[in-house]
Amino acid sequence: MGYNSALAAKHRCGLVLQLFLGLINPLEKVGRQIADVKIAKMSAEGESDKLIHDEQIAVLEGRRDILLEETKHSSTRWIRPAFAAPFVIYNLKVIVWDKVLGWGVTDPLSQNMWWIEVTIIGFYFLGRPVEKYFRK
Repeated sequence: MGYNSALAAKHRCGLVLQLFLGLINPLEKVGRQIADVKIAKMSAEGESDKLIHDEQIAVLEGRRDILLEETKHSSTRWIRPAFAAPFVIYNLKVIVWDKVLGWGVTDPLSQNMWWIEVTIIGFYFLGRPVEKYFRK
């Protein structure tokens, strides 16, 4: 595999990971979009452009509010822990059973599953503070 094809594969992997992160933490994506529109509004020339940006901001803030509301309901609150549970169990097994007690050997995760685990862990340690910040 040449340098260019390896670079293209790495770029595709980065795009897929970025898409996956956007699906896991859409709140961050909406927050970034709000910031981008506010910046565009500051550089807008006329009042009509500023009104268009205000409308876009209101729509995006509505999406953000819906995402925040969903985290308060028990019907949607279980989804995030359900995605994390297999990786929590896997890590507990590897750390406690295999390493601490020395009673077993667990097959390593595939590269794809490893990145999913890293994404979920990153979401919990980076996504939750962002959500709490926006709730204030």
